[in-house]
Amino acid sequence: MQQVESEKLIEHVSSWEELPEGEWLPNDENGVNWYQDKDGRYWYSTDDGFRVWDD
Repeated sequence: MQQVESEKLIEHVSSWEELPEGEWLPNDENGVNWYQDKDGRYWYSTDDGFRVWDD
């Protein structure tokens, strides 16, 4: 039996105001905005907001 997570991890937000607490990082050579949240996850800017980097 699988346990349902009560708090699903958010992996996309529509605007920077919705990002979890953290700090901005320098933009990369392509002008992509990068952000690191307090949990250590990296976010990057997309056409429709920000997504978690999943390597």
